[in-house]
Amino acid sequence: MNKTISVYRRPLRALALLALLSGASLSAQTAEEIVEKSKTVNEAKSTQIQMFLTVTDRKGGTKNMEVEEYGVKADGLSKAVIVFKKPASVANTRFLVEEVAGGDESRKIFLPELGKVRRIAASEGGGSFMGTDFSYDDISTAARDTSRDVHTLVREDTLNGEPCWVIESVPRDKGDSQYSRSLRWIAKDNWLTLKAEMYDKAGALLKILEIGKYERRSGYWTPLVTTMSNVQEGSSTAMELRAVIYDKPIPAGVYTEKFLSTGRP
Repeated sequence: MNKTISVYRRPLRALALLALLSGASLSAQTAEEIVEKSKTVNEAKSTQIQMFLTVTDRKGGTKNMEVEEYGVKADGLSKAVIVFKKPASVANTRFLVEEVAGGDESRKIFLPELGKVRRIAASEGGGSFMGTDFSYDDISTAARDTSRDVHTLVREDTLNGEPCWVIESVPRDKGDSQYSRSLRWIAKDNWLTLKAEMYDKAGALLKILEIGKYERRSGYWTPLVTTMSNVQEGSSTAMELRAVIYDKPIPAGVYTEKFLSTGRP
């Protein structure tokens, strides 16, 4: 099942009051609260997702993949396992990302051709995830602690007819991310991140993430089509939701090296 990339919701009265009284920019702390709420307000106890991925290269060539993701949040920390089902060349590849309190995410991958589980080091975070336009860091975004970045409300905007906050996020430690900064458009009514721009270390636009379609499923706002475009490479990866189940218990054994190696909890 796949990780439904972060989810989101509605303006705080304090924000409206500040804008009304002073017209000034919101503080970094307030922007941090918006980002944190966007990650948690629409969060389910667990998600089981089936996704269809289409990777398009700069020449227009495509390759397709089918994946499943099993996500859960327990004791305030998130975990997710991504399982590749098709094509045969990547089938049974399994990836585990776990949020670690006060530290970097733990990331491990099982590659059938190697026959063993390998830990993904923090220094590898900017590498392509299984040949897609998502990096390991992109896949782990939901597990990244909000406090690791400085967040600033740079403006308010309207995107596809929806009022949004535009938040800039800059890593506190320049070596802590593959990006020098990012901008995200967070919808005021449902807290979904509708768009994000990521900039490389030189400050040039590198990637654009966009939610093309979403709807409410089982009480949760759910992205149906999400696209990551690498504007420097001219490639893109589109993720289409095929099925989702919310709040159904997932065995703890799914988040173990045994499951990564065997596919069995």
